[in-house]
Amino acid sequence: MVINAVIAEYNPLHKGHEYLISEGIKSTGADYTIVVMSGNYVQRGEPAVMDKSLRTKAALIAGADLVIELPLYYSIASAENFAKQITLYFFMILQSFHLITRLIYMKAFLHLWQRDIHILSHYHFQ
Repeated sequence: MVINAVIAEYNPLHKGHEYLISEGIKSTGADYTIVVMSGNYVQRGEPAVMDKSLRTKAALIAGADLVIELPLYYSIASAENFAKQITLYFFMILQSFHLITRLIYMKAFLHLWQRDIHILSHYHFQ
């Protein structure tokens, strides 16, 4: 069984997020997708633009099977610490319980004046 995991804020959820979920499912053949999402506060302690329950519903409509709230401690971290702490700590715990097999993410590259070039990537847990 293949279970994808996505780290997200969905502040708000947009077409790029929908693409990540659908292409992640298609490219890995995932049976399920778990989204670990910030609550009512996002990176750097800013309030989310939409309530967490609305963002959760949007994630489920976009194709997620389960949305888990990210603890506040991780949600409000700086961008660098947000990614580092979540990946090294939170997802290793999920993986140790065999709750996920792949971490799905987008890499954004800034090339001259073009900003939205995305490459779908994933990390396969052993």
